[in-house]
Amino acid sequence: MKIESTGISPAATSDGAPTSGSFAGRSFSQVPSRQEGGISVAQLGRWLAVQVEVDQQSEQHLQRLVDGEIAPLYERKVRQP
Repeated sequence: MKIESTGISPAATSDGAPTSGSFAGRSFSQVPSRQEGGISVAQLGRWLAVQVEVDQQSEQHLQRLVDGEIAPLYERKVRQP
């Protein structure tokens, strides 16, 4: 079976330079790159804490991630009827 190209260009490679972008109306001056290798949950938490304005509860969850605690990743909220 032959699959024809739909005109989508291949993924561009990054030279590791800081990149700019936006998501949900917010712009970011530097985005962590997959090219730089693995990133820990704590590093991701620190980056999120700097880049995203959050409410107090989310800020507490982010701080716990920065401190190395992964429990916030597994917490579940149950809606009350």
